[in-house]
Amino acid sequence: MDFLAWSKTYWDEAARVRQKIEAVRREPLPRSKDEQLLQQRRLTLLQGMYQDCRYVARILERKAGKEKSWQKTI
Repeated sequence: MDFLAWSKTYWDEAARVRQKIEAVRREPLPRSKDEQLLQQRRLTLLQGMYQDCRYVARILERKAGKEKSWQKTI
């Protein structure tokens, strides 16, 4: 498996989610309280997705490093 390539796809997805977060933040604040709550929930969900993508990308990078060092011993 190419863990580095897989990691890159997660970094790319994190970047796309980050752009979406920034776009939502630039939107004008909704007038109604319900719409404000929905916007905040959407931001919270996107931030969680962003953090998850970064976390998985780092794990895959570490896995790639361990695999590479393991292959050197063969």
